[in-house]
Order: sequence, then structure tokens, then C-alpha cells
Amino acid sequence: MHPFYEHSAALLARHDSRVLGVVSMAAYLLFWAAAIPVALRMLRHALQPAGRPVTDDLAVELVRARYARGEIDRAELLERTDVLRRQAGGAPGRSERR
Repeated sequence: MHPFYEHSAALLARHDSRVLGVVSMAAYLLFWAAAIPVALRMLRHALQPAGRPVTDDLAVELVRARYARGEIDRAELLERTDVLRRQAGGAPGRSERR
């Protein structure tokens, strides 16, 4: 017998090998029950975007916030965003969804 396996053979000869098999299987299952959630959490964390989402322009966001609060109507929203986009070098036209 190879020297690497001598210790295992001696251990199996002294104890009931069925108990060692069950203990080994339980340790294997516990390892994977802990390793899989940790790996998934690390993957989600790595794929999650960091910080605030990138927006077109702060001025456009402010106009959208005013529209959401009801301070301006839809026509004014579209007009102001078109003006802001033209100033920023964007293409003119209605950029808001209906």
C-alpha cells in the first residue's frame, strides 16, 4: 500500500467505516450549503452598479423632478428638456416617452 493511504487504512480499521462515511457526507453537504450562498452573494455584489445611476444631465433631472411634483405640465417638460438637450449637443426632438 502507498504510504499516503496508510493513515486512512489504519483509521478505517479501528472505527466503523459507515459512521465515517456519513460524517464525511454531512461535512461535504455543509460545505456546499455554505459555499454556494457566499458565492452567489459575491457575484451579485460584483455585478451591482456602484453609486448613483448615471444620468444625462443634472438640469434634465431637475426638470423631471419638477414635472413629477406637478410644478410644470407635460408641454413645458418637453420644451425644457428639448432646449437642454440642444444646449448639451444632443439631438433635438421629443425625447420623453408617452
